[in-house]
Amino acid sequence: KVYLAFVYTSSTAGAARWTLDDITLTNSTTAPAPSFFTDVNSLAFGYQAVGTTGTRTLNVTGANLTGGVTVTSSNAAFTLSKDGTTFASTVALTQAEANGVVKPVTVRFAPTVASTNYSATLTLTSAGATSQTVAVTGNTYDVAKTLEVVNWNMEWFGSPDATLGPADKNQQYTNAFTVLNALKADVYALEEVVDTVRLRNLVTQLSTANGITYAYKISEFGSYADNKADPDYITAQKLAFIYRTDMVANPSFRGLLRCAQADACAAFTPWASGRFPYSMRADVTLDGVTKKVNFVVIHAKANATATSANDYNRRKVGADLLKAELEANYASDNTLIVGDYNDVLDGTIATGVTPAISSYSAFTQDPNYLQVTLPLAQAGGRSTAGFPTVIDNVIANRNMAQYYIAGTAAIRTDVTTGIANYANTTSDHYPIFSRYSFTGVALATKGARTASLGLYPNPVTNSVRFDVPETGKDLSLSVYTTTGSLVLRGTGTVEQLNQQLSQRVAGLAAGLYVVRVVGAQQTYTDRFQKQ
Repeated sequence: KVYLAFVYTSSTAGAARWTLDDITLTNSTTAPAPSFFTDVNSLAFGYQAVGTTGTRTLNVTGANLTGGVTVTSSNAAFTLSKDGTTFASTVALTQAEANGVVKPVTVRFAPTVASTNYSATLTLTSAGATSQTVAVTGNTYDVAKTLEVVNWNMEWFGSPDATLGPADKNQQYTNAFTVLNALKADVYALEEVVDTVRLRNLVTQLSTANGITYAYKISEFGSYADNKADPDYITAQKLAFIYRTDMVANPSFRGLLRCAQADACAAFTPWASGRFPYSMRADVTLDGVTKKVNFVVIHAKANATATSANDYNRRKVGADLLKAELEANYASDNTLIVGDYNDVLDGTIATGVTPAISSYSAFTQDPNYLQVTLPLAQAGGRSTAGFPTVIDNVIANRNMAQYYIAGTAAIRTDVTTGIANYANTTSDHYPIFSRYSFTGVALATKGARTASLGLYPNPVTNSVRFDVPETGKDLSLSVYTTTGSLVLRGTGTVEQLNQQLSQRVAGLAAGLYVVRVVGAQQTYTDRFQKQ
C-alpha cells in the first residue's frame, strides 16, 4: 500500500483553507535513486580541554538505499561510532540500519595539542547516491582567556505583528534563549530586535542560567524612527548589544552617522532610512590584558528583486560613509564590524550591477581590513535558511585583525538542533561566531595578512607560482581584478593551486590582479601584474 498525505502547517494568522486540484500520479518502471541526508551540515564542538573528550550526534537517514552508508573522518582527532562505545575513523552503517530510519552516529572529539584549532570533514557515501560532507570543528583555546563574539539577526524579535517574523512570539522567545544560552558568547550583537521588554527578560534569564551578569543596550533609533519618542520606534527593527559585565567595562554607545529624518543627511537613505550603524566602545579584559574595542553592529538595506540595483547603491554608499567615519574618528581603535550586511563579500547578491562586486568593496579591496567570514562563503556556507549565501558577516580593521584566532569563524547551525522548524519558529538567520585573544595564540596577524605570497615571476606572462608555509589539502585560492571581479577560485594543495593559477593566468587580460590564499592558520594576499 502507498499512502499520500498533504500536510498543511499554519497558525491562527494563516489561511484557513488550501485547495489542491489536478493531481496526477504516474507509475514509473524506474526505481527511485538512492539518497540520504543528515540533520546538520556542520558540527561545532567549541573548546575542549586537552586530555578530555566531547561528543556530538549526527543523524543519518537514507531512502531507497541499495547498500549501506559509510561515514569517514579526515582527522584522527574526530572519531565515529554507531553504538556510542566503539570509535574509529570510519563507521559503516548497514542498509537496514540507515534505510528509512534515523540512525544516530556519535562523533567524538579528543584533542591532544593545546591552543590549536581542529577541523575535519566527515564524508558520507553509499552506492548510487550522491556523497555528502559535514564540516566538524573544535579547538583547545581556553574560553576563559578569549573573547567570543556572536552576531545574529533575530528576525522581527517580539514584533506585535504576527505576520512579521515567527507567528508565535512566545515560542520565538523560548527558542532565542535556547540559542543564546548554547552559544555562551561574551558579546552578542543583535539585529531586528523589536520588543525591548522581551529582550530585557531574555538577558535576565541568560544571566541567571549562567551565573554571571549580562547587561544590554538597545539602539534608540530605527528606520524612520528618530528616537524613542518617535511613534515608529516601538515597532521598528532595532540593533542591540548583550555583554558580560565581568569582561566588558566602561561601555559607551553611539549611532554612527546618525541624523534625524528631517535633516536628510547623506547617510539617512543609504542606511535603510535611519537604521544607522550602532557602536559599543568598551574596555575588554582577557587573561589580565585590557584593550579598547569598538564593536559596530550593522543591519544594511535589504535586497529586493524589483529594486536590486538601487538597494545595492544604497548599501555601497552607506558602507563607504561608514568606512570614512571609522578612519576619520576611530582609526586607532580595535574595530569589529559585525551584523547583517545583506550582501556577500565575494561578489554581490544584487542583479543589474556591473561589475558584480560586493557593496562593501571599500572594505574588501583594502588590505587593512580582514574579512573574517569570507572563508565561510568560499567553503559554500549559508547564513540564512532560505538562500545559499553568507550575508551575515564580520570584518576586522587592521588593529583588531591581529587578535582574531584564525579559523574560529563559524555559522552556528549546530545550536538549532532540537529546535523544531527553526526557520519558522525562531529566525531565518543563523548566528555567526568568532573568537579573539590578546595574548598567547596563533593569530591572523598583521604581518601574516600582508606577507608576500612569493609570487614569481612578477610581472607575469604565461605562468606564475606562489609559496606559502601551508601543507594542507584544503587551501583556498581566489584571484580578483582590482575592481573586485572574481576570475579564479580553487581549492587544493599548494601544488594543485599553482597548476590552476598558471592555467588561468595565460588567458587573463593585461592588468593588475589580487591573489588571496586562505590556509588553515592564516590568510595571504599579494598582487601580480599581467603583461
